[in-house]
Amino acid sequence: MKINTLPVKTWNKLRMNDCEAEIDFDFEEYEYKEEIPEGVCKKTLTVGYDSDEVNPENLTPEMGSRPSFGKGLRTGFGGEFAGELGKSGAPLIVYEFGEDVKYEKPLYQDFTYTSKGNFGNISEFRVGPGTSATVIQFVTSKDAGEAEIFIQSRYRIEKGASLTLIQVQTLEKSCRFYNDIGGNVKEDGSFKLIQLILGGKSCAYGAFSSLEGARSRFESNLAYDLDGEDNLDMNYVADHTGPRSESNIKASGVLKGNAKKLFRGTIDFHKGCAASKGAEAEDVLIIDDSCENKTIPLILCDEEDVEGSHGATIGKPDEKQVFYLQSRGIDEGEVYRMIARSKVAFVERMIEDERTRRRISAYTGEDEE
Repeated sequence: MKINTLPVKTWNKLRMNDCEAEIDFDFEEYEYKEEIPEGVCKKTLTVGYDSDEVNPENLTPEMGSRPSFGKGLRTGFGGEFAGELGKSGAPLIVYEFGEDVKYEKPLYQDFTYTSKGNFGNISEFRVGPGTSATVIQFVTSKDAGEAEIFIQSRYRIEKGASLTLIQVQTLEKSCRFYNDIGGNVKEDGSFKLIQLILGGKSCAYGAFSSLEGARSRFESNLAYDLDGEDNLDMNYVADHTGPRSESNIKASGVLKGNAKKLFRGTIDFHKGCAASKGAEAEDVLIIDDSCENKTIPLILCDEEDVEGSHGATIGKPDEKQVFYLQSRGIDEGEVYRMIARSKVAFVERMIEDERTRRRISAYTGEDEE
């Protein structure tokens, strides 16, 4: 099936409009721990066309037709994937946060894989009006071999509410990982996404945020560290339908060895989203000449009164900076490691949860600042 499908097709010869994937929805059991803040209600539903969770409207739109969110939740992986998931009957775990509550503690999801197999989880976070909440997902493995892992995170953010989703992925380099995100934000609501991609051999990340309410906001900050034969495919879409809505998509990463990366970033202004603003920026550090970097920045517009911008900084480490550090007695390999580490550390510092920061430090082998 095709995942990470762009809202509209670009030049097909480049083969960057989507990503081919095979995902088995027959999930096996795995080690999972969670901590749910007091006052959050948890229930289990079934994904399917018999409800409003997934519907045919999510199917990939044709060129020139970009429907807004609609009834079901659209995600970064796109319509063909939504159709297959909708027919799978997979369980959907829903977490309902209350109204006008500021949750001091995060909802913590800990995914640990210790054997080869096919694993999956589908969660939906419903944040009530005026509520502020944080969800932290830590994904790791030990002796999992060539495990295939799928995690989907959905969200419904009501008027004046805010949700921060933090995802840290430290899987072994033998694992294949699919991470799909999608949801809608209503009037004066906000969704903040923080992602660290530190492991996995072949990974696909998708995120689709529907800014359907006036003054709704979406902010995404992700960092990745790729080495060897790593392959990372990404698709991030800010879908503006509400007036005065705002989006900001930032990606920063390092490519080493024979690593490959494709980043799709789309800001889509629909008619009626007057006075909206969208921006996307990417900063890529390429260490070795054998790396492969691809980037597709898109701005789609059906509304005149909007502001959209995109930019990318792509290149090798500054030779003067490398020489300066070497002249201070720092080994060349350590210099490159320090420069690469800084790309990830910038996003890592956005994570306020001390436990999560300690786990990241334990994985990277560095003391927390």
